[in-house]
Amino acid sequence: MKIYAGIRSLRTVPKAPQWHSEKGNGTVRWHKRKRRECLFTHAVSQRVRSISHKTLTLNSIDLHPPRRPGPLRPATRALTLIELLVVIAIIAVLAALLLSSLARSKATAQSAACRNNLRQLGIYLQMYVESNNCYPVNGRNDTRPASRADSVIFWTGKLAREEFNVSLPPTNYFQERVWRCPSAQWSDAMHVGAAHGGTELLGYGYNDDRYLGNALRNPDQMFGLQGHYSLKTKNITPIAESEVVAPGDMMAIGDGFEGNGLLRRCPIDFFEPFGNILTRHQGNASVVFCDAHVEAPKLKFLFEDTSADALSRWNRDHQPHL
Repeated sequence: MKIYAGIRSLRTVPKAPQWHSEKGNGTVRWHKRKRRECLFTHAVSQRVRSISHKTLTLNSIDLHPPRRPGPLRPATRALTLIELLVVIAIIAVLAALLLSSLARSKATAQSAACRNNLRQLGIYLQMYVESNNCYPVNGRNDTRPASRADSVIFWTGKLAREEFNVSLPPTNYFQERVWRCPSAQWSDAMHVGAAHGGTELLGYGYNDDRYLGNALRNPDQMFGLQGHYSLKTKNITPIAESEVVAPGDMMAIGDGFEGNGLLRRCPIDFFEPFGNILTRHQGNASVVFCDAHVEAPKLKFLFEDTSADALSRWNRDHQPHL
């Protein structure tokens, strides 16, 4: 927008008053001041006249005072190598803590699933005992070929046929669902043996103390649930329900660490070549008792403790036999 500034002509500057000859200092000073005012007014009027017909534009007038230059901002500083390494180390530590927490949570969940499996097997075992007034025999003996896990004379086959109502169990059924411990891991040698017709890699075992190490015990020193074994006939007769003195303190089925369906008392290092006994349940083992309750004792208490409390739970007469 343009503004045309027209300024009226000013009146003719009056002439400066004449000097008076009064000698008073006040009068002289007044005349000097008036003369200066007249000269100043005359100069202003001349300047205004010179620009009276010029065009003024708002865009040509800078209404804002110029800004003083401020201090320069420093450039963004990049991370040094040491700072970067520190950040990476912190992230690595946090990731390790998170992964270990997730691993513990997974192990806890797997242990809970294992105990639930054993709880179900314990209930089916109770149903079998109520129906037959005896415990299932465990058909493994020193004859060949050994009874397979789906055999009618093996504890898994007995429960599968009579309590799970499966007349013909499918192949390797004992490695699925309630028959399988989700935390069980086997060594390469065990997998190779299983591929060539060796052990079936069962995750759970039946309380069977027929063997001391690899040697067969004397029949009168067998106090597990596998049955009464006859050296003469090689037959096994069932353990009567009444022979178990303390069902609430007699282990029936638990984590098997040999893959052969047996739960027996041996030193911990005996089981280590077979699989992950030390890490399966964070140093514990899951066990269901004859009354179907489940516990998770420490490995050392279960396999190596020689106290009466530790030994008696292996034996149907509830005595601390070794």
